[in-house]
Amino acid sequence: MPFRPTHSFIISLLILVSGSHVVMGHDLFLRTKSYQAKPESPTKVIVLNGSFAESINSLSASIVEEILSRGAADVASLPQSSWEETKSETSFWRRFLESNSMNLKHTNSFEAEFPAEGTWSLGVTLHPSRIAMEPQEFLEYLKTEAYCEINLADYGIIDEDDLVRERYIKNAKTIIQVGNSHSEHVTRPLNQNAEIVPLTNPLDAKPGDILKFKILVDGEIVEGQNVAAGRQQESDEKTDGDRVILTSNNSGIIELPISQPAVYWLKFIHLRPAPTEDNMDFNSYWGSLTFEIN
Repeated sequence: MPFRPTHSFIISLLILVSGSHVVMGHDLFLRTKSYQAKPESPTKVIVLNGSFAESINSLSASIVEEILSRGAADVASLPQSSWEETKSETSFWRRFLESNSMNLKHTNSFEAEFPAEGTWSLGVTLHPSRIAMEPQEFLEYLKTEAYCEINLADYGIIDEDDLVRERYIKNAKTIIQVGNSHSEHVTRPLNQNAEIVPLTNPLDAKPGDILKFKILVDGEIVEGQNVAAGRQQESDEKTDGDRVILTSNNSGIIELPISQPAVYWLKFIHLRPAPTEDNMDFNSYWGSLTFEIN
């Protein structure tokens, strides 16, 4: 068995890294004012750390591992120099308030530029973070955010005074249409460690269609993965309550019926027991995807 720090030791540690605790339990989403862009014209992408509807806290540039894009060429790494906290009272903030499209409080943003027309994928991956929770809190988080249930005793955690230690990695992705020419590049992975990959270009879909997506963790398909899905409502406050839960089949594929034009979101948390030589109990991999159906 790996070394298990005492309860008081970990509580002290959590006080020191309370900023990481704020990150835990919050999904990561990428959104834009418009999912349409022009070639060679900078597009600002909004980063929400909380839910599709709102961001609970902003993220420092130091927590960002990479920003990726995929168009006609292979996967490219984008510079992180444009990463910033969205400031109130700026012209950018005012434009969003006027359109009533999103609450920018506690969000971050970065700029992406696309050299050619086509359908592009953009993704952000954060550095791994760690947290410890009491067993009941951990089980509640799995039930309400990962949509799964486990028996902690199966993993050697039987004392209610134990702390469950988890390492988690967050990934988010969005699809941007550049110019008028649709392309199938979005059906290829960005090579994030947790990823939702469309089997066809979602922008070609129309109401009544069923879109299929492949669920990948470390490049491998995941069977039986629960994935939450929803769409933007007239009021973003209703978004999370409108979600449905889909489960990937033995080919790692989920099917999402498209009911109407909207911005759609998908997200999952994949939990794995940590290796015995690790000082964590579990590793989790978070993935999300946003796209617009016109």
